[in-house]
This record gives sequence, structure tokens and C-alpha cells, in this order.
Amino acid sequence: LTLTCTNTYTGTTTVLTNGGALLINGNNSAASGIVTVGTNSTLGGSGIIGGISTNNGIIAPGDSVGTLTFNTNMTMAATSLLSFDAGDRVDVLGQLRLDTGWKLTLNASTNWALGGHTVLFDYGTTNANFNLLPTITDNTGLGGTPTLSNDGSIVWLEGYNVVPEPSTLALLGLTGIAAIGYRLRRRNR
Repeated sequence: LTLTCTNTYTGTTTVLTNGGALLINGNNSAASGIVTVGTNSTLGGSGIIGGISTNNGIIAPGDSVGTLTFNTNMTMAATSLLSFDAGDRVDVLGQLRLDTGWKLTLNASTNWALGGHTVLFDYGTTNANFNLLPTITDNTGLGGTPTLSNDGSIVWLEGYNVVPEPSTLALLGLTGIAAIGYRLRRRNR
């Protein structure tokens, strides 16, 4: 199920176990009910989730690539998995809880590169359960040794960074050329 509009319902949302999927690509910030993701089920998208969320299944931020925002608290339980593409991100405006046993999968993409870092979570506060040692499955093919670091408001992946899409680089290049052309024309007047 994909929700793309602004939603304001107040009941509990449960993504059932064994393969259910809910993609939030709209603004559900006013949908204040508790959100529970069952084992082997997926919560994903590039929208805003309003209610407190407990994840026993898979969190897949982005709609391809993007940011999934939790307006309140979010828990990655011991059985949960963060399925992460290059360029994804999870914003938790409330409290982020990372239970011992949660897992991280780095999905294959040509946009990964060795070195540097990339943000996984941006958060408001943490819970006493804040495990930065998940089991990491690296499908990038780069052969690095990714680890997690934290600065009190951001959890990032060390050793991997995101290379912009070729179309993004082309757009930046064209913008730069246009700016240079504009300056040259102004100078020649």
C-alpha cells in the first residue's frame, strides 16, 4: 500500500508480518496513531510518519532514494533491518532507539564510493538503548569495512560516501558554465 496524500487518521497502523509493505510518500504528520511494523514486513517511502513507530521488520527509506521522516519517536527493534540505498536517510524528530540485534543492509548501487561518510539517521534525542554495532551486510561490492559513528544528533556510516548521479554532475557543470558565461558577458559590456 502506498499513501501519497496528506493523511490525518488517528488509529493504529500495523504492517502485518510476512511480506506486507507500506510506503509513505505523502505527509502523514497529522496521522498520530502508533505505527508497528511486523517481522518480514516493510515500512518505507519518502514521506512523513506522524505516530510513534516500532519496527520489527524492514525500514526502507526513500522512493528509490530519499528521506523517510518520523515526526516523533522511532525504534529499531532487535529483529529489525534498515535497507539502505546510497543517498537514503532517516530523520527522527523525536527519540531514536537502536536495540541490540538490529541489522543494516547496504544495497548495491553505482553511487557508493570508498572513503568519507554518509548520514544514516538524523535524530532529536536517544534512548538508553542506542546500539551502534548492528550486523552489517555490505552488498556494495567495494570491499570496505563500514562502521557507524555518532555525534549526538547524527549517526553516519564511516568508510563509504555517496557519489552524485551523472545527471546531477552534468546539471552542476552546466550551471557552472552558464555562470561563467554570464560573468564574461557582464564584464564585456
